[in-house]
Amino acid sequence: MIVPMRKVEIVVTLKSRDEALVALRDLGVMHIIAEKPPSNEELEQARDRLSGVRQVLDLLPRESEASPTGMSAAVVVDELLPRIARRRTLVERLDALYAERAAQAPWGEASPADIAALEEKGLYVGLFWRSKRGRIHPPEGAAAVDMTACDLVSRKRRSCPVAIVSRKPFVPGNLPRDSKGNEIRPIGRPKRSLRQVELEIYELEHNVEAIDRHTQSHAGDRDVVQRAETELRARVEYLEARQSMGVAGDVRKLSWLRGWAPAESEQDILQAAARHGWAVRFRDPAPDETPPTYIRNPRWVRPVKAVFEMIGVVPGYREADISPVFLVFLSIFFAMLVGDAGYGVLFIAMTFAVQKLLRNVPKKVTSLLYIMSAATVVWGGLTGTWFGIEELSAPLAAIKVDWLTGPGAEDNIILLCFLLGAIHLTIAHAWQAVRYFPSPPFLAQLGWVGTTWVMFFAARSMVLLQDFPAAMFWVLGLGALLIVAFMTPLSRIRGQWFEHVMLPLKFISNFVDVVSYVRLFAVGAASLAMAQAFNQMALGGGVDGILSGLFAAVVLFLGHGLNILLAAMGVLVHGVRLNTLEFAQHMDLTWSGTPYRPFAEPGRSGDGDKEG
Repeated sequence: MIVPMRKVEIVVTLKSRDEALVALRDLGVMHIIAEKPPSNEELEQARDRLSGVRQVLDLLPRESEASPTGMSAAVVVDELLPRIARRRTLVERLDALYAERAAQAPWGEASPADIAALEEKGLYVGLFWRSKRGRIHPPEGAAAVDMTACDLVSRKRRSCPVAIVSRKPFVPGNLPRDSKGNEIRPIGRPKRSLRQVELEIYELEHNVEAIDRHTQSHAGDRDVVQRAETELRARVEYLEARQSMGVAGDVRKLSWLRGWAPAESEQDILQAAARHGWAVRFRDPAPDETPPTYIRNPRWVRPVKAVFEMIGVVPGYREADISPVFLVFLSIFFAMLVGDAGYGVLFIAMTFAVQKLLRNVPKKVTSLLYIMSAATVVWGGLTGTWFGIEELSAPLAAIKVDWLTGPGAEDNIILLCFLLGAIHLTIAHAWQAVRYFPSPPFLAQLGWVGTTWVMFFAARSMVLLQDFPAAMFWVLGLGALLIVAFMTPLSRIRGQWFEHVMLPLKFISNFVDVVSYVRLFAVGAASLAMAQAFNQMALGGGVDGILSGLFAAVVLFLGHGLNILLAAMGVLVHGVRLNTLEFAQHMDLTWSGTPYRPFAEPGRSGDGDKEG
């Protein structure tokens, strides 16, 4: 749920503002609003130092068995930071040199000095590109030489490099011509030889490797640098909060701070104010104010937070928290998109291994993977899908459900997809109806519930050729009447009349949204087909020796690995989309919220979702 917030204004004496900030940080509940963009020399220096420490952390390996050097974090950072800057400069120069080498490679060791020496003796060398399929006609008295055999030139190029030697300068009238008679202009002469470019590349690569070796020698210092980053981050946040405080310059010398805090934290702030002598005022958010969004959910729902953080979405403060519905339906969508119980078991094993080997992986991530993997095992077991194997052993075959695997199974799964879509969108409109009740717009939401089920039966009829119930015409008429009559309050009809004009398109969009859930079947079927194709490729001819067994193992590993990767992409593209777009649009959810970030000691989440 989204926790109610209250606006907090605190006034302290100027000399006690540091004490007040320390106390507020200990409380860890206030989301500070800056009076002005926080900036001063001390803060900028702290930010620069924090940026440098983070650059060092990015290069140090996360997992290493190396022993610490015993140096302090400051010495490690001061030693590595200049090298990091130097490395960045070298890599940028290398990128330019790689491009220069690629452009010059077709011309081989054409030395600019040699070309200039020939010109002094009256021989002019021009470098040209000719079409692979065409011919180049040198000017009179000139000779052409292919610099590289055309069949060795990259397939991406449609031209071949040609050098032409002439006793006259290459000016209009003395230029080679293509097969159509058009003059071809020479390219610019290389500024240096390919050998010189290669030597500089070798030297710079050697320097980069030396910097990387030196950085690797500090692999064991990551923990000490990480602690320094935590302390610096706390220092920056403290200075930002200090600079965010307003100051009154009169004789009273007061300082004040504004922000947001959960309503439940009001008594804690009042008690701190009584101890430290602050003046505090609380008030509810004004209609034109947008408090940060603080979401607190039951433990079983918290794993979905990992998805929200990954895609960077937060509901607005006055919007609904759809976390429970999101988690339930994302798990179902994940299971149907991946579709293979064998993959689900593999995901569970990999998640367990990661959990044991990498201690810093957040629990909400591993919990989410366990939930979705378990759902995949259940769905794959019901559909009889285990690594795409067609002939299952008796225990696995016994789990299958005939409705999902027997005759007409494809139509049944497509029907199930439409049903899931109708239920998903119905939840959205029913939720909206509860939020609007008892104001008239709740009746419009009930109308949308009815039309959503009309669209379900319409999709069933059009795609699966099943009968369309006559009663649905009455449901469509009643639903449309409720929507038209109650979607907009009379007081706002003049400003929102355009919504009524767009209603036909919204009805069509509602139908399209229900049909769009068929992607769950399509992607799942494609994944199964790929798994079976790779199985046939690897094992169709039998395994009768070491080489054939090795070939089968490689094909199975690469094939199923690719299939798993594509399935994961399908979850991101389709499974997440059905929640964040289709469902969210029917919920009027804009994802316009600002995350609640309380001023607190580093390591404290401040959101009530403790890892454990």
